[in-house]
Amino acid sequence: MKTVRLVARLSHLPLLLIAGVLYLLGAGVARYLGFRIDWGLYWLGQAWLILMQFITYALNEYFESPVELRNPNKTLLHGSSGSLNLGLLPRPVALWASAAGGLTLSMLSVLLIQKTTASVESNLVMLILLLTGLSYSIPPMRLSGSGYGELLSSFLITGLVPVFAFTLQAGSLNRLLPMVTFPLICFFLALLIVVELPTYATDVKYEKLGLLLRLGWQRGMLLHNLLILGGSLLLGLALIWGMPMQILAPIVAVLPVGLAQIWMMNRIGQGGQPNWNLLLMVASATFGLTTYFLTYGFWTH
Repeated sequence: MKTVRLVARLSHLPLLLIAGVLYLLGAGVARYLGFRIDWGLYWLGQAWLILMQFITYALNEYFESPVELRNPNKTLLHGSSGSLNLGLLPRPVALWASAAGGLTLSMLSVLLIQKTTASVESNLVMLILLLTGLSYSIPPMRLSGSGYGELLSSFLITGLVPVFAFTLQAGSLNRLLPMVTFPLICFFLALLIVVELPTYATDVKYEKLGLLLRLGWQRGMLLHNLLILGGSLLLGLALIWGMPMQILAPIVAVLPVGLAQIWMMNRIGQGGQPNWNLLLMVASATFGLTTYFLTYGFWTH
């Protein structure tokens, strides 16, 4: 059971679950637009996505630098999970698991390409997903430790995953997709900043080059607030650009949560006593509730 827990930690289970919901969202947009859901293709794409993510995260930890290894701060939303530290799991396990996953992923890719021969878009998105994951995790790029990993992770999970699910079912792209994904990218990136803030001093000590360390905590806080405001503004513009009112109406309830998130961040920036757990809960609610209301709306209308 301990090994199973460590492998689950290595796979960054929260990110797999988030991607699963966003994959459901993308398929929901296709259903809303009148496309019949091919459930066999749906689950095949879901299996491909889980494997691709697992390979990305396992390789990222296998190629972890000595500086990252020394840092005691580990998170399941970005970077290393710590599963390979202190002999918890032998380091070669990550490499061999990635190789086995890659072989299975190749077979699933062939099946997906055969089933979507008429859709250049779905095959292209699948290729971009794979290249993005490899750029995140392996040298010479390995952007997870460059200060740009958070940007890439947000783009991969909240941007590409819904598009992947949609193109598998619809075989094309649609203007609803950026209306859905861009606000979620903003909220998810703001969430990652919140995750990194409590460990900022330790990250500086161990030279962990994340987005917040590259920006500095003050500019990071400012970026966080701009992301929340920008995501909210994009949702408002989506209504003008043609997003159905019945889909967006429930998200109005999320706006006070986002404002509370900004207020808490400003209070910390002004020297107030931080309540990191509460801030993380609020940031998770901003992203999670928006994702839930969008997914629910497209699947029920």
